[in-house]
Amino acid sequence: MIAKKKSKQLQDELMGSAHRVWLAGLGAMAMAEQESNKLFKALVERGETVEVRGKETVEKAKGTVTDAGMARLREFLSEVPAELFKTPLKAADVPRLFTTETFCKVVIRAQRAATA
Repeated sequence: MIAKKKSKQLQDELMGSAHRVWLAGLGAMAMAEQESNKLFKALVERGETVEVRGKETVEKAKGTVTDAGMARLREFLSEVPAELFKTPLKAADVPRLFTTETFCKVVIRAQRAATA
């Protein structure tokens, strides 16, 4: 009889422990879900911020002369003073660099090409 009582008590203790482990697992899943939702929201907010900054950077860079383009302009527009080549240089500002000498060079090149 005592052995049956001990066996029953041990069985009840094991069931109680197993139930607590089950509850701990459920609690862990609930916390993980709650925290993952918070993390997801935080990641979305951070992504939105980065996206806006990226778009602003791209907009600023649009129409900007690249380093290679700047080197070609300096080569072609050798008559233009170096201080007028400001970076970043917008493509729309390139014609403002032209001088009378620039136009003369263009005409001379066209004439040479026509007679060649």
